[in-house]
Amino acid sequence: MSDIFALEPGTVIDRRASYILSYPYLLSYFAAKPELGVEDVVRGAHMVYGWMPTVLELHARAPDTALADAAELLNRAKQRQPLADPDIERLAGIVNHSLVGASKLLHFVAPHTFPIWDSKIYAFMFRQRAYNDRVARVESYRK
Repeated sequence: MSDIFALEPGTVIDRRASYILSYPYLLSYFAAKPELGVEDVVRGAHMVYGWMPTVLELHARAPDTALADAAELLNRAKQRQPLADPDIERLAGIVNHSLVGASKLLHFVAPHTFPIWDSKIYAFMFRQRAYNDRVARVESYRK
């Protein structure tokens, strides 16, 4: 695995780039809320997918139950309570069936606990092609 911290001092970051400009605003939205509800799941998922080339689809067969479950998972993450792999998989199932989307949502809720995860990060960390089935594994995300 690559040592990202060794690369940081030489990394040039354009402070005017859209992602860099928007990042603190997304973090502050969730930080300002002591408790998250269903409406925050929906808003947060749309915020996250504003960063992605994919259109958001919320997969909530029983919307009130699934979104309430997602809100409960996000509140646990915000309170730094551990989430088991099946918890993260449930959240991913609701948010576009995507571990990438779920990781970004978890990151904005609990940035010190959950890193952002996507194919570029996978390829960098594991030095191999980021096939979807590799990136979609919670075990890879945990590593």
